[in-house]
Amino acid sequence: DPFHGRDDIHYVSCRSEQPTTYLADGYGRVAGRPAAVIVLSGVGLRNAAPGLETAHVSSSPVLVISDHDTEGAVPSTLAGIVKWGARVPRPAALPALVRRAVAEARSGRPRPVYLGVGHAVLAARERMAWTGAAAAGGGPASGGAEVTGAAAAQGAVAGHAAAHLAGAGDDPTAAETAPGAAGRPPVAGQENPAADALERAAELLAGAARPAIVAGTGVARARAAAALRTLAERLQAPVATSVAAKGVFSDRHPLCLGAVYPPYRPLTEYLRTRDVVLLAGTGWPAETLAEGTRTRTVRIDVEPRAGAEVTIQADAGWALAQLAARRDGGGAVPGATAAPAVAAEVALLRAQRGAASEQLQPQRSLTEALRAALPEDGILVHDMTQLGYYSRSYFPVYHPDSYQISRGNLGAALPMALGAKLACPGRAVVALCGDGGLLYHVQELATAVQYGIGVVVVVCNDNAYGNVLRAQQEEFGGRVIGTRLRNPDFPALAAAFGVSGVRAADADALRRALAAALETDAPALIEVPLGPLQRRY
Repeated sequence: DPFHGRDDIHYVSCRSEQPTTYLADGYGRVAGRPAAVIVLSGVGLRNAAPGLETAHVSSSPVLVISDHDTEGAVPSTLAGIVKWGARVPRPAALPALVRRAVAEARSGRPRPVYLGVGHAVLAARERMAWTGAAAAGGGPASGGAEVTGAAAAQGAVAGHAAAHLAGAGDDPTAAETAPGAAGRPPVAGQENPAADALERAAELLAGAARPAIVAGTGVARARAAAALRTLAERLQAPVATSVAAKGVFSDRHPLCLGAVYPPYRPLTEYLRTRDVVLLAGTGWPAETLAEGTRTRTVRIDVEPRAGAEVTIQADAGWALAQLAARRDGGGAVPGATAAPAVAAEVALLRAQRGAASEQLQPQRSLTEALRAALPEDGILVHDMTQLGYYSRSYFPVYHPDSYQISRGNLGAALPMALGAKLACPGRAVVALCGDGGLLYHVQELATAVQYGIGVVVVVCNDNAYGNVLRAQQEEFGGRVIGTRLRNPDFPALAAAFGVSGVRAADADALRRALAAALETDAPALIEVPLGPLQRRY
C-alpha cells in the first residue's frame, strides 16, 4: 500500500516468485545495481531461491525482502546463496539497513542480499527522523515523525531508488546481521595489498613475447571494457572472453579471439602456446593453461583465488587501468589497433573456427538471421536451448552486457529478458528459448503485456527436450522416455496473452519477423519450427 501512487519506484508484479528473481537477476546484470524483490516467507522464499542462486553464480546484485523472522539473519533456505543478510529489529533501523544491504550487494563481488522484515516490525509504530536518501524518497526531510514499519520500508526503498541505489549508510548495530564483503576496490595512491602483485604482473607482461588475455564477467561488472581494450592494444595481446562475458571485447576488434568454450579445444590449445596469459575477472582455472606448458599466468580477481603465478586481488577496472598505465604505449602500432602479424594470426584462428566444415545447419543460418535483425547494442538472452549453445561460439557480440546466459536454469530466459529490458528500455531485447524451457514461465508474457515490456521471444520448437532426446537415441539404444513433448500452438498461445505471435519457417523469415517485431517495441513471439538438430560443440 505505501507504494501506491508513487512514480519513483517501478513496481512489477510477476505471476510467481521464481520468475520474479530471474527478472531481478536480468535487471542487475545489465543495470549494475540491484532491483528489490519482495516475496513471502516459507514456500514463497523457497520458490524464489532458484533465481537467487542464478544471480549468485552470475555475480548479480539483487535485494530480496521477505517477512521471514523466525530464525537468524539469513533464512536457511538462502544459506550460501546470499552474501549478506539482516533481520530488521524495528522500523527506525530500516533506512540504515537498506543502505547497508545495497552497499553489500554492489561491493566486492556483487551478489544477492537479504532483509527480513517481520509482521511485528511492519505493524510497529516508532518516532524517527529521515535524512539523506531516505528523505529524498518521501520521508520527512528533517525533524521526526511517528511512522509504521511499512511506511519506513517505503521511505527506505524509495530513497534508494531516488539515489540510484547507492551509499553505504550508517552501521545498524542493533540489527542481527550475517557477515558481508563490503570492501571497496583499491585505488591508485592508497596503500593496498594488491600493489606488490600489480608490479610483479606488470613486469611479467612487459617481458612477454606472446601475451594473451582471457576476460570474464568481472571486467563487465567493473564497466572496464575500455581499460581492457587499451591494455590489449598496448600489449598487442589477443583477447578471448568467457562465454558469459561475450561483448566485453568486441568481436569486431582485430585482436578478438572469440569466446573460450571448453568443447572447442583449438582455442584453449592456442592459449597454451602463449608465454604469459592474463586472466582478468574470470574464474577460468589457471592450471588449464600452465599444466605441461611454459605458460605463465596472472590473475585479476576481486576475491582470493589460487592457481596463478601472480594474483592481483582487486577490482578488474582498477587493475586493468593500472597495468595499461604502466605499459604507456607499449607495443601498440601508431594509428592501428593491432600489428599486422598479430592481426593475421587472430584472423586465421577465427577463420578456422568459422569454416564451413565446423558449422551446422540450420543453426548457422538462424544465428546469422538473429544477428542481422538485432541492433548492434541489442541484448540477446538465451536459455538452455540448442540454438543458444551454438550461439556461444558463433553469435558475434559488439557491446558489453549484450549477451546473457541462463547459467544452467531451464526457463530463465524470458523473465531475465524482462529484467534486462526494464534496465535498458531503449535497447532491443530478445529472449531465445526452446519449447520446453519457454513453458516453464510462459505466463510472464502476461507480465510483459501488463507493464508494456517490449521483449521479443524467439522459441525454437522441436517438440522435445532435444539434447536429452538425442542422447537417448545415440547413447541408450534409441530407448526414448519423457523427452518428446506435446506443445501448444505457440502463436495462438501468445495471442491469448495479447501478444503478437507469428511462425517463421526458415532463417530469412526469422530475420524479417524479428526486424518487424523490434520496430514495434512491444511484446512479441516468433516460433521457429525445427526438426532434430545435431550438436557438435
